[in-house]
Amino acid sequence: MFYEIGRLAQCHHYAKVYNKPQAYLGDAKIYMANLITMCRMYCEHQGWDYEALQELGEENYLAKMYDLKKYGNYELKKEA
Repeated sequence: MFYEIGRLAQCHHYAKVYNKPQAYLGDAKIYMANLITMCRMYCEHQGWDYEALQELGEENYLAKMYDLKKYGNYELKKEA
């Protein structure tokens, strides 16, 4: 799982440094798909409900996006 995260970060770094997103972000999608697969396998191994965790993640994402739109910076909510 850490390998996929590292490769994903590397693709995004190279896309910014070399200003060629099309050259690196295609590979990033592959690493993201592999990361999702690894997460699903980990959930299966732990006996966790992947769909329930996915719903929780979606709720957290939507809350953070709401805060970002409202405050302009998610961290501001924590300070307020």
